[in-house]
Order: sequence, then C-alpha cells, then structure tokens
Amino acid sequence: MIPMSVFADPSFWGLILGLPLSAVIALLTVYFQNQSRDKLVARNTRRFVSATVENTIASCELLLGERTRSGTFYFDLANFVRDEISVYLRQREHVYVVGDKNLEREVDSYFRKLNMALSRAEAHQKQIYDLRDRSASGDNKVESSNTVQLVNNAEKALEDNCNDIRMLVAVGRNIVTNIKV
Repeated sequence: MIPMSVFADPSFWGLILGLPLSAVIALLTVYFQNQSRDKLVARNTRRFVSATVENTIASCELLLGERTRSGTFYFDLANFVRDEISVYLRQREHVYVVGDKNLEREVDSYFRKLNMALSRAEAHQKQIYDLRDRSASGDNKVESSNTVQLVNNAEKALEDNCNDIRMLVAVGRNIVTNIKV
C-alpha cells in the first residue's frame, strides 16, 4: 500500500501534473512549428511561381515586341521563354505542396499552353525560312506562286500563334494577380 505521506508531497504532484503538461506543451510546440513552416513554404512557393510567371511575361513581351518591330520571330528570344518554362518544370512539385488545386491547374495549364504556342510559332517561322530559302535557291519543285501562297499561310499562322502568346501574357498577369491576393 502507498503511504499517505506520498500524496502530501509536492514533488509527487509536480511529477503527476508536470509530465502530461510538458508532453502537451511539447506537442503544441511541434504542431505550431510545423504550421508555421508550412505557411512559410506556401508563401515562398507562391513567390517563386509569381516571379517565374513575371519573368515569362517579360520575356514574351520582349519576343512579341521584336516580332512587331522586325516582323521576325526570334528563336533566341523564344529560348528565354523556354528557359523560364524549364525553371518552373524543375520546381513544379513545390506548387503541389501549397495544396491550392486551382493554382496548380491554372499555372500548369498556362505553362503548357505557352510551350505549345512557342513550339507552333517556331515551326511556322522555320517553315517560312525554308520556303524562302527554297524559292531563293531556284528550286523548281515548288512553283513561285504556290511558294508565295505557302509563305503567306505560314506567316498568317505565325501571327495567330503570336496572338495566342499575347493572350497568354494576359492570362499570366491574371495568375500573378491571383497569387498576390
């Protein structure tokens, strides 16, 4: 049997009350630290996505400005945009940590559509170069009137793709605005 003097000892009650209390405090500390860390990760991820989309927008605007000024789609400038897309793709799994499904879908869709528009624009610009080179070299396989028509069609398709990129710049601005809210 336990002597009654044990129950009267303050160290006994300190032990009985202190152990569960310290365990609860430790668990709460871990919980709040994890919650704080998760918020920090989410905030940094949003900043990363925002900065990447802003860099992509700036690169697209430079590309489209040069296209408007010179009438040529520059592959070097398109590569700047592709570099930003690859930065996002290498870090994409961090967006999933945020847990915002709408953000995930919106950003993935933006970069996928932008990549497709760039690929189509590059293909049409290459087609224009090839047709012009072929007609300049005197290749008689393609008639000159047919070549002019093909070049015009490719230029129209290239302009449509550039318009798609312009539209995606506006979408990118909306994404940045939604992230910063």
